[in-house]
This record gives sequence, structure tokens and C-alpha cells, in this order.
Amino acid sequence: MPKKILILLLVVVYIYALTFDIFLNNYFKFPAVAVGVAIALLFPARGDLQFIGMRELWLLFLANFFYYVLGQDQIKPLMVNLLIFIGCALYFNFFVGNNPGRLKMSVIVFFSCLALSALVMGADHINPLATIIWRERLIGGEIVQSPSGICTSIFTFGYQVAALSTFAFLYTLFSGKSFIVVMLVLMMAIVPIFYGMQRSALMVFAIGSVLAIVFYFRMKSIPILVGVAVLGLVFFSTISRYNGNAQENILSKAQQNSERGEDRSGLVTENIKIYSDYPLGLLFYNRQWSDVSRHNPIYQGGLTSHNAYLMFITYLGPLVGIILLLSIYWRVGKIFKSVIVDIRNPKSALQAALCFTFLAISLNSLFHNAWLVNANGPTVFLFFCILQLNAINSKKKIYDHPEKENIALSKPRGRMVRAEA
Repeated sequence: MPKKILILLLVVVYIYALTFDIFLNNYFKFPAVAVGVAIALLFPARGDLQFIGMRELWLLFLANFFYYVLGQDQIKPLMVNLLIFIGCALYFNFFVGNNPGRLKMSVIVFFSCLALSALVMGADHINPLATIIWRERLIGGEIVQSPSGICTSIFTFGYQVAALSTFAFLYTLFSGKSFIVVMLVLMMAIVPIFYGMQRSALMVFAIGSVLAIVFYFRMKSIPILVGVAVLGLVFFSTISRYNGNAQENILSKAQQNSERGEDRSGLVTENIKIYSDYPLGLLFYNRQWSDVSRHNPIYQGGLTSHNAYLMFITYLGPLVGIILLLSIYWRVGKIFKSVIVDIRNPKSALQAALCFTFLAISLNSLFHNAWLVNANGPTVFLFFCILQLNAINSKKKIYDHPEKENIALSKPRGRMVRAEA
């Protein structure tokens, strides 16, 4: 029992640090990823362990090397991000391994952390003066923007709420719960998005949910989507009538941004203009973002286009950039494809919900700078979790149908035949 308590405690500490992008802070005087490495080495899973994601680790290293070291002359982001990738990969490969119980425990802890952050965000709306003190204690550092959850800035919370709301709704749907339960969870999922003040989180939640409903219900999805759209329009139109600038929510933020003249699409448009001047990528012209954007008034103060993928392509160009992106996401894409085929199977509920959640949180990077390549915590967790769960499910299928393994092993490959069972 003491060993189990110790393991659970260490898992909570590691996933908490990973989820909230904690590397070094007031509490961690050493890299927080060391906790994940320690868990992997001290408490490995039983049975045969196969390292999943080695190819992806190399590709993420190459992406960081090209983007930060060669493109921006920065080696620190490469080292920090690489440590986060390696720590998470070791955690899933050695601690979780082929143990579905440990993977489910990790998923529960991860989304519990996100739920806690959503509750903190709610408290920040109610009593900001008291909550900001707790937020500083929970994050172990100085708070930059409010109201928000366990994070220093508001945009970071967008990734958290996009993951939490999408997973909660879709896992309930894929698990075959009753219509009333699904609708209740949907309404609860909208609340942190509405008060989280991230329009991008609302957009990616909508995209992920619509795609999931279409794949799940097929032709029946049309009346369902129409009904949900009508309810959504009624809800937001009703709220907007009584909404004021004094209220901190997604509608008031849109009004405030409009009054300040903030135009995110303008940032992207100007970035595309810069890219058109350097079509091979800034890296191949020996230029950095500061060199090509300094005379553009829209990018004053070091601002970027707030589109992680576009910035990546701007630096590395279409050839290197797109090849790296496709290579990194290739295996997850194949898993996603197989999940869609089997989406109506309740046994695939967890994998399907994780895949659509990863899709939503990855789409959120179209509006912000954080993403998988720069080791955004929730994105990294979901990435390696999906890879490991797929390996567990594949192993389980072989155990459930051993005759398939015998056939596969005895199938001739050229002149060689593996006859062992």
C-alpha cells in the first residue's frame, strides 16, 4: 500500500508539472521532467517493454534543431523541449508500458488537473484578488494575465480548456451514455470555454465535436447538428443581450478586442506577405523573424502571427517544414484513421476521444504559438498517450486472437519463414 501511494503521488506531481508547462519554478529547482524519468526507472511496468515513439523523438529533435538552433540561434529551447519529450516518452514506455490500468490512471490524473484549472478559473472570476494568490502558489511563479486557471497567461488556458471540454463531451458520447447525460456534459463543457475567454478554444471544440458527430452518426448527424446549432444561437444571442464589458467572458473579450482594433487575421496576412518574400524559408536566407518584421508596425514589440504552423513554415520553408510536420504526425494520423473506422465500438471510446481531443488542441495552434514541437504540455501528453494506448490495444488484440499472431509469424517473407509461435 505505501508503494502504491508513493507511485500515485509521483504520478500526480509529474503530470501536474507536464500539464501546466512547469519546468523550473519556485518549487522545482531541478527540471520537473526528472520526476517522470524517476518514475519510469524506479517503477517499470511488468512484461515485455517495447519503446514506442523513437522515430517521433528523432523527428521532434530535428524539428527543434532546424527551428531553434539553425533558424533562431537558440540552443536553450532545444535542450528544454528535448528533455520534456524524452521524459514523457520514458514515462509512457516504461512506467505505463503494456499496463492499461496505469494508462487510464494517467489519463484520469491529466484531466483532473485540467478540471482543477477550470475551477480555479471560475474562482478567479468570482474573487480575483484572493484567487491570484492561489494561482501564483499553484503555478509556482508570477501571474501575468487574469482571469484564468493554473497558468501564467490567458492564451495558455485555451489549450487546457480545449482539451478538457472536447474530451469530456466526446468520451461521454462515444461511451454510449444516454442522451440526457450527453447533453448535460455538453452544457458543462461549454461553461469553461465561455468564461475562459478563448475564442480559438470555442472554434476548435466546435470543429472537433462536429467532425466526431458526423463520423459517429453519419447521415443522422444532419438533424442533430442543426438542432445543436439552433440551441447554440439561441443561447449566445440571449446571453449577448445582457452582456456588458464589465463581465469577463468570451463575448466581452470579443467586444474589447474589436474596440482596440485587434485583428488576428491581419497578423496572418502580413506573415504570408513576409513568407512570399522568402519562399524557401528564412533559414535558407540567413534571416530571422526580427530582421524581416522590424519595419512592419503590426509586429512591433516582437509580436508574431500567432500561428505556430505558419511560423514554422516561414522559418523552414515548405519542403523541410511540411516534410517534418507530416513525418511527426504520420503515425498519429494512421491511428486516427483506424479509430474513425471503429468509432461506434464502445471499446474504442477512450482512443477515439483522445484522438479528437488531440485534433482540437492541435488546431488551437493555428491561433497561438504553443504547439507540439515547442513542447506544449497538454499536447505532448496526448501525443505520447495516443501512441502508447494504440500499442496496448494492438498487443491486446494479439492476446485475444493468438491465431492471428501465428499466421503473421509464419507468413513467408522472401526466403525466410518465422515459424515460431
